[in-house]
Amino acid sequence: GYVAYATALAANLPDDSRYELNWPAMHAQIAFLRERGIEPVYVIAPAPRPRLSREERDRLAALVPLMDYSDPRVWPQFFEPSVRFDGAHLNTEGAGRFSRQLARDCARLRAASRGK
Repeated sequence: GYVAYATALAANLPDDSRYELNWPAMHAQIAFLRERGIEPVYVIAPAPRPRLSREERDRLAALVPLMDYSDPRVWPQFFEPSVRFDGAHLNTEGAGRFSRQLARDCARLRAASRGK
């Protein structure tokens, strides 16, 4: 199934594929956008192994809305072999699925922010 597929893909990625965010740059970027009336939203695309640690994702989510699609247990529709071009990319069908989900989630986020 998809979990075995994603696990196999992740096993073939180099160990140095994770990175830490440049936090001073992130804070500057967020401040720059907010000063201009723009609320940033960060998206983590479906990937077999997240490039950010859980701690980094939690820290980012505390600053801005974060849409994280990197967990195959939560988003199995993006990890099925039939929607993957390769280990890192969705194919046309997968990209369509992801785009539609992202649009729905952005609409929900916008509606929720208007309700505040």
